[in-house]
Amino acid sequence: MPDECDVVIIGGGAAGLAAARDLDRAGKSILLLEARDRLGGRIHTIHDSSFPLPLELGAEFIHGRPDDLLDIVRSTNLVTCDAEGEHWHLEENRLTKADDVWEQIEQVWHYDWQSDPYSRGAYSYVPVGGLQATKALAQPVEDTLFFAGEATDYEALGGTVDSAISTGRRAAREILKLAD
Repeated sequence: MPDECDVVIIGGGAAGLAAARDLDRAGKSILLLEARDRLGGRIHTIHDSSFPLPLELGAEFIHGRPDDLLDIVRSTNLVTCDAEGEHWHLEENRLTKADDVWEQIEQVWHYDWQSDPYSRGAYSYVPVGGLQATKALAQPVEDTLFFAGEATDYEALGGTVDSAISTGRRAAREILKLAD
């Protein structure tokens, strides 16, 4: 572990990684602390030799066309596909329409994020009249402690990976503004 760094980031989910990327690009030294044995937070991709493609167990859907998230997709040559339309299932050389595709996906993997000891319920939806609380969560404390993550997104869709990324980038901008 380094003796000194410019910024300590607690949490290696989408917000922390986005902040780290922007701060690193600005020349700041970063120490990223993560409680899990992997980075990514709710983004949890499994590469299993018994399955031909990576399997995403966490944040598997992109909601809308968010620039911050799609910039990462493009710059890392990731592949996305549209999940709209009809879904078909091939079993024993027979192709049949799968009307219950979303139920089948739910059966493959359902994870109770509310009871996860690291995410503590991670999904963040703002209740009616709660926008001021979201803004309060996003406020830095004495210009030394900055917050990011979807619960601090008061500008867009809370509860999404894009919200986490954009708030990580917002926190990085706030830190860099102080450094100028």
